[in-house]
Amino acid sequence: MVSAFLLVLIIASTLIQLAIWTFVIRNPAGRHPGATDYDRESVAVSVIICARNEASNLKQNLPLILGQNYPSFEVIVVNDNSTDQTAEVLDRFSKHYRFLRVLEMKVDRPGKKHALVRAVGCATNDWILLTDADCWPSSSHWIHEMVAPFNANKMISLGMAPLLPGSTFMSHFSSYDSILTSALYISAAQNKSPYMGVGRNVGYHRSIFNDLPDHYFEFVGGDDDLLINHVATGDNCAVVTSSQSLILSHSPSSCRGFLDQRARHLSVSSMYKLRHKTVLVIFALSHWIHLFAVLALLFTGYWWLAMALYIIRILCILVKSHDYLLLADWHHKKHLVPVFDLVYIIYHPINVFFLFSKPEIKWI
Repeated sequence: MVSAFLLVLIIASTLIQLAIWTFVIRNPAGRHPGATDYDRESVAVSVIICARNEASNLKQNLPLILGQNYPSFEVIVVNDNSTDQTAEVLDRFSKHYRFLRVLEMKVDRPGKKHALVRAVGCATNDWILLTDADCWPSSSHWIHEMVAPFNANKMISLGMAPLLPGSTFMSHFSSYDSILTSALYISAAQNKSPYMGVGRNVGYHRSIFNDLPDHYFEFVGGDDDLLINHVATGDNCAVVTSSQSLILSHSPSSCRGFLDQRARHLSVSSMYKLRHKTVLVIFALSHWIHLFAVLALLFTGYWWLAMALYIIRILCILVKSHDYLLLADWHHKKHLVPVFDLVYIIYHPINVFFLFSKPEIKWI
């Protein structure tokens, strides 16, 4: 009786997973409108970075932003009550780069939103491009690539921001999870149903930000994904997936760092639109049920079926995620995908815990 129930579970969950990976997950390699039209008239852009105690990161990464090969842009860095050498680092840079503007936040509030409101309000240009102090662009054409959709009458530009793994197991899992997240939100946008973006690499018109509902500002987190969920549509949003458009950063090396990052993201996911929450729950639940049934059937006479269905699903994932893995420099680590896939049998319940708990969300 138990085996029959497990057989129903594994077959149903495997079919759902295969359907999602086959028909929902899209190839990221398709060029967005205007991606290669560098000779078109360039829109003026304001690049915004909100920073708190990021002196070392700004010293290393800010020159790569300031050195972008783009004709008309300014860089705004909001120093949000830093207690390290951030102010001194920014002062040195501002003496050499006239298009670098430094804003000082005097009121200490949690989250980035208040700093972001200040920066958007002070921006010279209507087109806004966001990234973080601990990130760096993959090329000197990052701005060119990310603003190309604006020349095609799009109001929002969603980019990818892979996390580069370090030496720990958790940093590799965090990196893989970011690839999976990218596959989901990039595919959703390509399917005309954008539900999130990452604040490390997103652009939009100032009016998008100014038209946000009041309750958006009631949450400490969600300065990136909640914004996209509220205002992005299939018509006003485009994805940017070229290798020159990436924003890179290091993945959390510890379990605590990774879980804190996930808690911040999940703290606002309950505010997603119902259709987006439904699809994400179906994806995660079918994934967990598939893994549970596989492990349970290994101790029955149907172990061969469990292994066969698991291998079929993993092969499907490897095929459909190939270009995402390639963009994230994971093509030589594909053999680790089955290993990290099994971790989700523990990881999905942890996500459920964060959904129903109220973790303290600090400035990040």
